[in-house]
Order: sequence, then C-alpha cells, then structure tokens
Amino acid sequence: MKGEKNDDPSFVRLKSDGRVWHRDRSVAFVLKKFLFRFLARLGAGVLLAAALLAGRAWWLAAHDPLPVETRRAAVLDGLAQQRAAQEQTLAAAEARLEALQSESIARQVELHQAARTVEGLHERKGGWFGWLGKREGHEALVQRLASAETARANAAERIAGIDAELPDALQAWKDAEAGIVAVDKQARRVSRAKSGPGFYALQAWNDWRRAALAVIVLVLVGPWFRLVILYYGFAPFVTRRHPARLTDEEGEMPFAGETGTEVRVQLWPGERLLVRRGFVADEGAEVTAGLAQGRRALLSWRFPLSSLMCGMARLVELRNTHAGAPRRVPLRGVIGMGAGGGGELTIIHVAEGASLVMRPRWLAGVVGRADEPVQIRGHWRAPGLRACVSGQFRHLEFTGPCRLVVASRRGVKVEQMETDGESGREPARRANWGEAIAFSPGLRFRPARAESFWSYCRGMSLLFDELFMGTGVVLLTKRVPGSDRSAGWPGRFLANRWRGFQKLFGL
Repeated sequence: MKGEKNDDPSFVRLKSDGRVWHRDRSVAFVLKKFLFRFLARLGAGVLLAAALLAGRAWWLAAHDPLPVETRRAAVLDGLAQQRAAQEQTLAAAEARLEALQSESIARQVELHQAARTVEGLHERKGGWFGWLGKREGHEALVQRLASAETARANAAERIAGIDAELPDALQAWKDAEAGIVAVDKQARRVSRAKSGPGFYALQAWNDWRRAALAVIVLVLVGPWFRLVILYYGFAPFVTRRHPARLTDEEGEMPFAGETGTEVRVQLWPGERLLVRRGFVADEGAEVTAGLAQGRRALLSWRFPLSSLMCGMARLVELRNTHAGAPRRVPLRGVIGMGAGGGGELTIIHVAEGASLVMRPRWLAGVVGRADEPVQIRGHWRAPGLRACVSGQFRHLEFTGPCRLVVASRRGVKVEQMETDGESGREPARRANWGEAIAFSPGLRFRPARAESFWSYCRGMSLLFDELFMGTGVVLLTKRVPGSDRSAGWPGRFLANRWRGFQKLFGL
C-alpha cells in the first residue's frame, strides 16, 4: 500500500502506475553505490598503472648492459649536461629580457622627446611665425614637423612591439628557471635511489608516467564514455534498421485460459498431455483413472538438444483412453522448477491453423493430439547485426491445435495487440529484454533503445528493449526487480550466462 512503512531493506512498494520501488534505490543508496564503484575503478586503475610501470622497470633492468652504479653515474652526467643547457637558455632569456627592457626605456624617452618637439612646432606654426615668417622658413618648419611626427609614430610602434615581445621573453625566462629546478629535483631523486629496483622504477616513472596517468583516467572515465557512445551512437544506428518478421500469415490469436498456482487441464479423448515431472498435483489412482500413463524421453525428437537444454526431457505422458469422457488433470506450480521458478501456471490455447513463437524454457507442459507429435518449427536468422544485438539466432514456433502450460514465478500477462478501428493506428508494445515469453509469428519485432539513459547508466535496464508491432499477441512474464537476489552474485552470474547460451537457440 502506498505510504506504508517497512524497515525491511528488501521491501518492495508498488506505485500507482504498476511500477515497483525498492527502498535500496534511494538517493543515499545510489550515492553510496556510485562512490563504491568510483573507488573500485580508481583502485583498479592504480593497480594497472603500477603493473605497467613495474613491467617497464623490469624491461629496463633486464636490457641494461651496464651496472647500476655506472648507469646512475651516466644519468647524473646527462642531468648535469641538461642543467648546463638550461643555464645557457636562462642566461639567453635574461639577456633578451634585459635588452627588451632597456630598449623599451630608450624608446619611451624618444617618444617623449618627439611628442614635445611636435607640440612645440605646432605652437610655432600657429603663432606669429606662421603669419609673418618667410616662405622658405615656413617650408622648413613643415618638414621638421613631418619628421618629428614620423619619429613619434616609429617610437610608439616599436614600444607596442616590445610590449608584445615581453610576455614571451618573460615566459621563456620562467621556463628556463623551471627546467633548472626540475633537473635539480630529478638529480636529487637519482642520487637517493641507491638500490637497483628503486633506480629503475624511477626511470620507468620518468619514461611512462603520462601513460600511467592515462591508464588511470581511462579506467575511471572509460566505462561512462563507453555507455555514452553505445546509447547515443550505436543504439540509434541499430534501431533505424528494418524490423524482422517470421511469417506473413496471420492466424487466429492465441488466448489465455485458466491461470493460478494450481490449474486443471482438461484432456479430451484422443488427447495427450506431456508435462514435466513434479507438476502433476496428485498422481494417485483417482487422478490417473482412465488415463494411460507413460514416460517420454524428449519433447521433440526433431530438436533433441533443445529439449534437453530447456528441461523438457523425461516427461510424464498422460493419454485419455475413455471415449466421450474428458478427464481433468490437476497441475501445480512448483517453486524452483521451470524457467521463472514455476510458481504460477497459465494455460495458453492455440487453435488449429494458429501458431505461437515461444521460448520453451518457460514451458511446463503441452496438450495435443495423441497420434501426432508436437508440431515445432525452427526459424534460423542470419548472423546479422540485429541477431548479434539480441543474442538470438533461432526462434521456435509451436503450431496448433495445442494448449501450452506456461510456468512463471509471477504469472503471465497476455497482451492482445489489435489495430484501432477509429484511427487505424498500428499497435506497438515495448517489453524489457527477456520479459517476452512468446509472441505471434506475424508480428514485426526489432530492438528499441532504452527509454532513459540514466536508468541504463545505473544498470537498472539494458541498452535495448524488445519492440513488437502489428496485430497479434505477446506473452510477458510478470517480474519484480530484485526477486532473484537471494541466489547471490555467483548464482546469478552462472544463471545469466546459462540463459544467454539458451537464448542463442531460442530456448
């Protein structure tokens, strides 16, 4: 109930829109998980960088023909030469800086004098000399004024050039000083590295320190960068491709019958029930009266390995031998059996001429004609991009007439997809990856990018969902996130790997 309080950390609360909320998805949990992952990646990056530097140090020690003391003396001599070169660079930078400063002062004095001369000539030209002076004197005054203005402009231009050169000269002087400090620091480190491993470790750090820092940054940022590339680059490219379709025929839609933790399968004369062991609620004489019992090695001899891999082997076989009298066989969901735990059973009716594409690992039993084998068709897909993304290269199609008993921990949700009569819009249904148990073969399907990048980044959803389009039916399992946490991470890891292997063959 919404608003209910519970101190159990595994408590699940249903929201009004049917979604689920876990207490451990709170902000504090997310921050703690992010910090834990960040520190774990930082530690992994540091270890990789240390291994890289250790490998470099070992390689230097193994391929150095000189003793350690001789090599240390050679390194110190090289550092001394570097310091001498840096001192020469520093002296040249100081000389250039002093020359620029001296020239700047001289040019400023020249500019000041030229400005005073221009000002005086302007005053003389505008006074009595401009009115009463001789023509030759007036022309000489104009020439002197032009020469003074040219000198002032040249001085101002040179001062601007010096001001532009001063920062570069000052930076060169600072770089030379910093180079001398770095060489001195390196010389002190080499002098303190008395042992061979310490000396070669220092050399490895000097050679590959940028590579080591790049490794740490790559380990820290690489996973998030990869998620961004996959979500915004790779996923749109995949989803733009044309959807797949197994058949163009559209038969009668399958529909769901009885559902619950215990169901009763009605066997008419001439029908046969193949069911996993342990799902028959009561194998006593009252239940099996009038039924021919037997064992069947495999669900289908056309697909022997698939039958073994999905658990449809050594099945219980029940036949109705009474003419005109149906028999009801009780089946009970068994926790821990079937694909999703088998807690609830659902009977799916597939009429004659209809079919259903299904993953048989969710199958608990099949009801069909006693004189005919279970009709299963395999659809192989070319190993293209869509098949590689989905991880499924084959689909198994069950053809009617038959009834399929589906076992799931939380039951099965049947989605009837029909075209809207008013708008004529084609229906579409998005399902989380692995949530779809079965679907009509006439539906078009393709991968769809996850709705939220944040949920994909946090690992709450996969990169792709399954999108079904057209008219048909889709069977979905009702899952609650976190319901399989009790198995522990080794069990979950092995179970996920096994399910991925089964999915390759459509199981």
